Amino acid sequence: MAETTKESKKKFSKGIITVQANDFIQKASYKNFDTVDIKIFKTILGKINHNDTLFKDFYIIDYEDLDEVNIDKKNRFAIVTKSLKKLANYYVQLEQGNSTVEVGLIQNKFKYEKNSSKIVVSVHEDLKPFLLDLSVKYTKYGIANLALLKNVYSIKLFELLKSFQALGYYETTIANLRKSLEIPEDNYKMYADLKKKVIEKAQREIASTTIYFDFKEEKIGKKVERIIFTIKSYEEKIDLDQYKGKNIKFKLKPEDEEETLLFVKDIIKLDSGYEIKLINLDIGGAINMNAPRTEEELFNWFKKIVIKDSK
Repeated sequence: MAETTKESKKKFSKGIITVQANDFIQKASYKNFDTVDIKIFKTILGKINHNDTLFKDFYIIDYEDLDEVNIDKKNRFAIVTKSLKKLANYYVQLEQGNSTVEVGLIQNKFKYEKNSSKIVVSVHEDLKPFLLDLSVKYTKYGIANLALLKNVYSIKLFELLKSFQALGYYETTIANLRKSLEIPEDNYKMYADLKKKVIEKAQREIASTTIYFDFKEEKIGKKVERIIFTIKSYEEKIDLDQYKGKNIKFKLKPEDEEETLLFVKDIIKLDSGYEIKLINLDIGGAINMNAPRTEEELFNWFKKIVIKDSK
C-alpha cells in the first residue's frame, strides 16, 4: 500500500541517491536485464558522487543498501552474485547520433564473502561521461523509489519520466515509446494491450514513487499514434484526509462535461483498504464507494475526477 505524503517524503529524502546523465537514462539499452539486475545496478550507481571527476578504485555495497530497493533477503547472496556476474559481462548500448556505442557497466572483478554483508565493486571507466562531473542535464532520485516497481517497464518508464520532470511532460510516438521501453515486437502488438499491461500498470506502480503521471492519447483516424505524459511531483499529490467534510466539485466520469457538487462525508481506512462516502448535494443522494480500495487506487481515482476547487 502506498504511504502517506509525509511518510513518503521522509522515506525518499534519506538513503541512497543516484545521479545519472539524462542521455544515459533516455538512450541506454538494458534488453537482457530483469528488475533485480536494474535495482542492483542503480544501487551501485548511487554510491558514486556525481561531482567527482574520477571514479574511486572501488565502491562498497552493504546488503542493507539493497533493502532500499526491496531485494529478497532470504536468497540475497545467490541473487546478488548472479546479478553481478551478468552486470560484469554486459555492455549497454547507447545511440549517439548515427552511431551505437557499447558501454561497460562494472569491472569483472568484484569481491563478496558468503558470511559478509559487503560487496566491493569497481565501475567501468566507460561510464565516466554519464556519471561523473555532472552539472547539467542529469536526473537525480532516491533509489527507494524503485522498491515497489515490480517490472522492468515500470522502472524504465519511471526513469524516463523522471528525466523529463523539469519540463513537466514527455511526448512521444507509440513506436518510440515501445523502443524506449524495449518492448519486443511480438509483445503487446495491440495498443489496448500495451495501454493496459504496460502504461496503466506502470501508472499504478509509479504512484508509489516521488512522481506520478497522467497521459493523453492522440489519434490519426482511429489509431493511437502519439501519447503525451503529464509528469507531476510528489509534493502535488492529493492528501486524502484534506477532503474530509468538504464540498468539492467532481466529474463522476472523466468524460462528463458537467460538474457535480459532492460532499465528502468520510474517508475510512480499513485493514483491507479504504472506503469513501460521498453525498451528492445537488440531488441529496448518497454515493458510497464502499468497495475496499488501496490508497494508491483512491489517489488515482481522485486525481482523475476531483476537479479544480474545494471550499
